[in-house]
Amino acid sequence: MASRGHRVIACAQKLLSSEEYDIGYAFSKNDGNYPSDEYCFCGLISLEDPPKHGVREAIGTLRLAGIKVMMVTGDHPKTAEAIARKINLILGDTRETLSARTGRPIEEIYEDEVDAVVVHGDDIDGLQGWQWDQSESSCYEWVLHADIVISLLEERDCFCTHVAAAQARDWYGYL
Repeated sequence: MASRGHRVIACAQKLLSSEEYDIGYAFSKNDGNYPSDEYCFCGLISLEDPPKHGVREAIGTLRLAGIKVMMVTGDHPKTAEAIARKINLILGDTRETLSARTGRPIEEIYEDEVDAVVVHGDDIDGLQGWQWDQSESSCYEWVLHADIVISLLEERDCFCTHVAAAQARDWYGYL
């Protein structure tokens, strides 16, 4: 489901005893007043949030103007890649798609063989400003790719930090 661009939600239930959890029980995740185990998996819900009309065309216009476009999202990497492909932000292979297409192990595919990269937010959360400019750093390698997607950034200030770092280096425009 995620590889088709859907957001996926897992559903579970737990029957609560009225003796332990009466009508006035104050549920709170922060102080441990929330049951966190012995749930029963019920199923998955798949939601599709299609890209807005005109996004694909806007990306094409930006590319024609010489602007590198990067997508930064809170979506799972598979969902992010599928959406990026729908809007023509990713046109070429990532290491994963090249591996699947050629049958080569992913470890044997070099970054210079692919045209796109989907970066997990965890891989850049700890980067300092100076690390964005180091030629041996991962983020420097990422910006060399034609198509870049950064997924699963969870904190708003983290997102703003990375957007500001990229904008300061004139790396991309964003929608």
